[in-house]
Amino acid sequence: MGTLDGKVAIVTGTTSGMGAETARRFVAEGATVVGFARREDRQLQFKEELAAGPGVYVPFVGDVCIAADIKAAVAKTLEDYGKIDILVNAAGVNDDMYALGNLVDDEWFNKVMDINLMGPMRFMREVLPGMADAMQGVIINISSVGGVCGCRAGAAYTAAKHGIIGATKNVAYMYANDDVRCNAIAPGGYSTECVPTENVDTFGYERCQISMGGMTNIGDPVNIANLIHFLVTDEAVDISGAVITSDSAWSAM
Repeated sequence: MGTLDGKVAIVTGTTSGMGAETARRFVAEGATVVGFARREDRQLQFKEELAAGPGVYVPFVGDVCIAADIKAAVAKTLEDYGKIDILVNAAGVNDDMYALGNLVDDEWFNKVMDINLMGPMRFMREVLPGMADAMQGVIINISSVGGVCGCRAGAAYTAAKHGIIGATKNVAYMYANDDVRCNAIAPGGYSTECVPTENVDTFGYERCQISMGGMTNIGDPVNIANLIHFLVTDEAVDISGAVITSDSAWSAM
C-alpha cells in the first residue's frame, strides 16, 4: 500500500527538477499524476520511465502562461478521474539576476512574473472550487529563499516568489473551513534548470554574490520531493499557511 493510493494530483514543471522528482515520488506512492509541462518529447519519455507504477503518470502538454491550457488540464483531469486531491505548482524560471533599474525588457519581466506567480494563481483558481466542494485538498507552491529574502535573485523573481507566499497564506486562510490546505516551500540552492543564463545582469549578479557566500551546499531536488510528499499526507494535517525553508540554514544568516 502506498501513502497516496487513490489520490489524483496535478504537478506542474514535471519535465525537470523538483516537478519531475515530485511526480516520480507520487507515482511510487500509488498516485495518479497529471504532469503539466511544455516539452512533449520529455513528457513521453517520463511516462515510459514511470510506466512500472504502482501509480500512473499522465502527461499533459501545456504552458502555465496560457490560461486555456490550465483550464483544459483541470477539466480533463476532473472528467477522467472525478477529482483533484493535490496540486503542486513547481514550474519556475529564473530572471538572470536583473536589478530593477536594468530590467528594460518588458517581455522578459512579464514572463518571469507570469510563470512564477500568475501561473500558480491560475491553477489554484481552477482547482479550488472543486476542492472546496469536496471538503478536501492540498496545494503546494514552490517559492524560494528569494521569496523570503531580498538578495538571492533579481527583482522580478524576488517579487514573484514573495507574491506566491502571500497568495499561499491567503488561500490557506480563506479555505481553512473547507479542509483545503495550502503551503509554500522556499528552497535554497538546488541542482535544477532554474539557473541564470549567459545574459545575466552583471550588477545584479555581483550584488547577489554577497549573499551567495552564505550558501552551505547545493541540494538535491529529491529532498524537496520528499518534503512535498510529507506535506500532502495526513501526517501534515494541521500544517497550512506555512512557508517552509529548505536551504541548509542559508536564510538564517
